[in-house]
Amino acid sequence: MTVWMSALAFALFTAQVPPAPASDEGAALPLPIDAVSEMPAPEPEIVPEVALVPEPIAPTASTSTSTQTSAPISASTSTPASDSVSTSAFDFGALRVGGFARVGFSFVRDDPTVDFIGQSPGFEFAAARLELSARPFDKASVHLSIDAAARQAGASGSEEYRLAARDVFIEYAAFPALVARAGQFKAPFLAETLGCDADSLFLRNSIVERGLAPPVGYAANGLGLGRQLGVSISSERLDVFGGIGVRYEVGVFNGTGENALANDSGGGSLMPVARVELDYQRVARLGAAVAYGKRAQGTRPDQLDEENLSWTVDVSVSHHGVQLLAAYAQNHRSFASLTPVVPDEVSRGALAQISWRHPGTGLEPAYRFELLEPSDLVDDTRVMHHAIGLNWKPAWLPVRIYAAYTLRIEAEARGLTNDGVELGAQLGFF
Repeated sequence: MTVWMSALAFALFTAQVPPAPASDEGAALPLPIDAVSEMPAPEPEIVPEVALVPEPIAPTASTSTSTQTSAPISASTSTPASDSVSTSAFDFGALRVGGFARVGFSFVRDDPTVDFIGQSPGFEFAAARLELSARPFDKASVHLSIDAAARQAGASGSEEYRLAARDVFIEYAAFPALVARAGQFKAPFLAETLGCDADSLFLRNSIVERGLAPPVGYAANGLGLGRQLGVSISSERLDVFGGIGVRYEVGVFNGTGENALANDSGGGSLMPVARVELDYQRVARLGAAVAYGKRAQGTRPDQLDEENLSWTVDVSVSHHGVQLLAAYAQNHRSFASLTPVVPDEVSRGALAQISWRHPGTGLEPAYRFELLEPSDLVDDTRVMHHAIGLNWKPAWLPVRIYAAYTLRIEAEARGLTNDGVELGAQLGFF
């Protein structure tokens, strides 16, 4: 009887206690715009966007409530998120999970005189990306991107796949004009690099950014800086007047590339990089960037010090499904430690690409022109590529199908038979 009386008293007491007020601590936080570096947002079905033009991610800011707010120039950029992303099945409160996998098939014609050109058609993993983004507290975010299809030289001389970190950084958005970032992320340099990896128009970036290697062509370095370990400050898009906006990013990096364990730059120096963009009504954008760094090339103690001054300018347009990007980049390299003095070397590259996506079918014809001159000290090194592609990217599915033919043209003295075909399929989860 005592037990029953106690239970009845407890039930009456709890029935009179008002429910506790809702707490924000357990509620799902509003996601930062582009919380994860390489996870593009779901696209509207009316006029789907094409991510040919790089769309920098917006910082995590408590004041960011509109999807129209442009993001800062970011080394790990992607397209701005839409309101629908907040209800995604892969959003867990302050944690967002996503990624994509891309499988490709490449065929390069065998050159009749150069053994290492062609000879290796086959399938490949172009990307196998997992993206994580978390907001431990307001205005602060942590980003992690890993790739199971990263490449490294194997024991037999061919490339092998490995698991590697892509973007690993922390970010704090103090206010729209000041966003601080530290870790490994894309250096704010080439516009093509800053685009979302999952939204590439072709299976690979241009030779201006990544360079060349057998079996496609003679080995040559590209002009991209890729991902770097360092710190930067940037801004969101800041309105100026008359529909004109501006954004910037300034950073200091090791200058030794992705996943490098130490800074081996000449004299222990760091590499400063700066980029600024002006846009008109978020339709047309003009960008420029500059980078300076010293490198110690070779194996210790027999190393050569070199200085590199790089710059680039680009213009992009995005309007009614049409995407246009044109860019020029140049690097000036000097060898201060060599005796007798070696002439300075200039490398340059140019890129122009255009695409249009049909909003109903998702069909996307695309064309890309690539020009790379690895060195002005060596004759006949200029290479031109003309890539013609037809993709399928429906607005209602996280799928992209690639098909492209590339016409490759070298100088007559180093001419090759190396035109190629690339096919691919990508599936994302965002």
